Amino acid sequence: MFKHIYHFIRTKVVAYNAFAAQFHPLVFRLIFLLSCGYFLFFYVFSRLKGLPLPGEFWVLIPILFLLWYRRTYPLLRCALLPTVTLISYRFASAIVGESSMVHIEEIIELEEQLFTMIPTLTLQSMLYVPDQFRLLDFIAAWIYFLQLPLPMIVGLFLFFRQRLHLLQHYLLALALLSFMGYATYLLFPAMPPWLASYYGFLPPVERILFNVYNAMGLTFINGFYGDFNHHPVAAVPSMHMSLTLLPMIYLILGSRMAVKIAAVALTFFMLFIIVYLGEHYVFDALIGMLYAVLSYYLSELVFLFIEHQALRPKPGIRAGEPHAI
Repeated sequence: MFKHIYHFIRTKVVAYNAFAAQFHPLVFRLIFLLSCGYFLFFYVFSRLKGLPLPGEFWVLIPILFLLWYRRTYPLLRCALLPTVTLISYRFASAIVGESSMVHIEEIIELEEQLFTMIPTLTLQSMLYVPDQFRLLDFIAAWIYFLQLPLPMIVGLFLFFRQRLHLLQHYLLALALLSFMGYATYLLFPAMPPWLASYYGFLPPVERILFNVYNAMGLTFINGFYGDFNHHPVAAVPSMHMSLTLLPMIYLILGSRMAVKIAAVALTFFMLFIIVYLGEHYVFDALIGMLYAVLSYYLSELVFLFIEHQALRPKPGIRAGEPHAI
């Protein structure tokens, strides 16, 4: 029995490694260069601000080496990409809020100018009932939490379905989105509505997310958020919105109509959730959506350039002439 299981796993690993070997070499090189760029940006930013480097900073060095080393198994390279973006997030979350002035009142004023009110306050006044465990709050809290693995789930879906074209574009777009978002956290730290309310910049805003988990006895989730996100002033852009919209774009491409409808519905529901729960302003969500769309198109432009370069005739070979065998 164990021999059959081993043979099955080994066959699958070999097959998926062969699939990953079909990736264009520039995909891993570009993600390696993006990672190095963020690595350098974070290092210089920390040194200029006199801030300590987090321990995870040095863990990225061997990971970057494996991405750069050409003999690294392609399957291992694919597996390392989520680790790179996760560690990069830890860089930003470790010092954001200590690095420069936190933006609070200007975002509130902008929100009032755009909507003549604060949408979070309006939604909570209409829909939230204190000290009552309601279905809407339960669904919103769990979708907010379950969104965290969504980018990886969509990536695995594209990988196991062997959608080579989409997967390459998706991984590059995901790297672009992550590094742009994390750099913005450092350059433009901003308070979410619930924290602005805590410090008296807004009328009372309930942090419904934690209320639901506490009511269910799942306090470990609150602890997980606290450990993972040291400084809750990384609100712009809303990466919850970005990392919902971008995977949904790639899930929609080439999928059935039912999947497309579900993806669009989830995207709009996430927009409602992050505002209703008091985790983000609408402004944060719109910037997050802009970053996702921008990352998608940047990835497409990169691959258009790659394909254009591949079609160019090599030196010494005239266009239209057959290659020598």
